[in-house]
Amino acid sequence: MQIETRRFAGFEFWSVGSLEIQRNADGSLAEYSHTLPEGVRSNRYSAGPFCRFGLPGAPNAAGVYAITIGYELQYIGEAVDLAQRFGSSGYGKIHPRNCHHDG
Repeated sequence: MQIETRRFAGFEFWSVGSLEIQRNADGSLAEYSHTLPEGVRSNRYSAGPFCRFGLPGAPNAAGVYAITIGYELQYIGEAVDLAQRFGSSGYGKIHPRNCHHDG
């Protein structure tokens, strides 16, 4: 099996897979939102809806990662643990605390 690689700004990145979005039994996106407690000021993104996703092939390793749509670069970031970054404690799930005005 050959690993797909791409170069951005002179650096080589290897593919660990595609983001997998959680879906309902009928194939639609499994969306959710949060209701914040009274008195908690929300941020401008708190209304949702949100979805859960993961990156099943992500290693538990530190490094720099690139997100693409097709062959177009969208974002470059750095993670201490790539699997955690895209898991339920990272980007993969929006928690109520993320919806607070300072979240």
